[in-house]
Amino acid sequence: MTWVPISATGIVVHPFIASTRPQISLLVGDQFQLLAECENWYRGKNILTEIDGIFPKSCIKIFHGRLGANSKCDFMLKQEDLLQTEARITLRYALHFMKTSVNLINVVKVGERIQTVVEKLKYLNSFNTSSNLTNIRQSVPISSDNAVYRPKSYSFCTRKENNDISNLRNSIKNYRSSICSNDDKSSMFYKMNTLYDRVLEAHQQLACSLDELRESMKIEPCVRSSYLHAFPTITTWGEEQFPVSHSSAGKQNHKHVEKPPEYVMFHINAEILNPRKTQYFKFSLYQPMRPPWLSQVHSCILGPENTTCNVVFGGLEKRDMKIVIYLVIYVYDILINDAFPEIDINDSELLMNAPREIIGCNIVQLPSCKTDLAFKRGPTILDFHTRTSSIEFLYGLHEFLISNDMNCAQTLKNILPDLKLKFTPTFGQRNDYLMKSSLNSNCFVYPMFLPSVITTSFIRSTITITIHSLTQHSSRKRS
Repeated sequence: MTWVPISATGIVVHPFIASTRPQISLLVGDQFQLLAECENWYRGKNILTEIDGIFPKSCIKIFHGRLGANSKCDFMLKQEDLLQTEARITLRYALHFMKTSVNLINVVKVGERIQTVVEKLKYLNSFNTSSNLTNIRQSVPISSDNAVYRPKSYSFCTRKENNDISNLRNSIKNYRSSICSNDDKSSMFYKMNTLYDRVLEAHQQLACSLDELRESMKIEPCVRSSYLHAFPTITTWGEEQFPVSHSSAGKQNHKHVEKPPEYVMFHINAEILNPRKTQYFKFSLYQPMRPPWLSQVHSCILGPENTTCNVVFGGLEKRDMKIVIYLVIYVYDILINDAFPEIDINDSELLMNAPREIIGCNIVQLPSCKTDLAFKRGPTILDFHTRTSSIEFLYGLHEFLISNDMNCAQTLKNILPDLKLKFTPTFGQRNDYLMKSSLNSNCFVYPMFLPSVITTSFIRSTITITIHSLTQHSSRKRS
């Protein structure tokens, strides 16, 4: 990979779970300083934790330009800000609640809370104008007569709210006069009148309104950061999974409770029998209904010094299991030439880029799991008769896998004629991204970086496929 230096910032919009260093996991709402890029990856540093590494481009929404003095405000005013994301999700859920609720009193109460949240959200977005940003970035102290609130009235507030604001302003002015000397007036209230302070205050008001809206729907409030300590950022697998706590879910009508999403992880454990040389393997999951492949392609090097491999395909939806899935295995010989005079099993990058010749392919039809009962039956050892594949059968997967390979025949030989496979399904493991360890974390995060945390849980099932023996064949010409 060729890295090109860049200077930009970005917000995570899709989660990513790192598999190995130098990859780092991404959580929705995290802010990153981007330092370099290649074809599909960024290299950067998490602004919150200062951890650096590489991560996929598809997970980041980029904002060109270096971090400036007002980057805290800039991030809070983005639509990708976690608090604004929570507000949109909560409002969408609240509107659905009003349509389906049969309790008129609850409908009226929720409607009032929705109006308040919308007003607070508009107030927060009102700072995101060129005039506001220009005024504050000039860093001119504000006069003492209206040092706390400007403007004096707000068009989106009711008359009572404007009166309350006016009374609060007068109270603060009187309090300031009684405790502040002329020397410290300017420094104290200059800090209170920066754009950051006003945006942070608007953030807090919006958060309080969201909590009141959630309370009116009998939903527990989100866990948010404090001024001194905060939880690590938490990810969500999509806005359609509205977070509902287990304790409050039982109190609600089932019509309003979203079922936690269910995912299936495939864990492939393969071992070579009597390995004689180093070979290159590719594993993939294939489904005719979703060409050309159901999952990403995993590659590994197996040989005398490394006889086993573990491959994990994660994030498949449980509904995918109702259609037949095939495990596809491609095997290659690594060619020796002047550029690659010998094979170093420890140099994985060199091996991945070495010229190779395809030897064969196998397709294993996995048992379908159309019901939960298939997961609950427990371990099953099955004998499979594998078959070779052709271009006509693979519908594009074959072309994708061999596009960079040499001497590829259209029909491949079966190199694994006798394959014994252990099929081990487990069901119903519940996962939550708000881990207990995070409660004891010493991570120091300023509240402006983490205005809110969206928690969500999901059910994950695991299918472990153990290939007891891969029979290694020597290179040979194919007929």
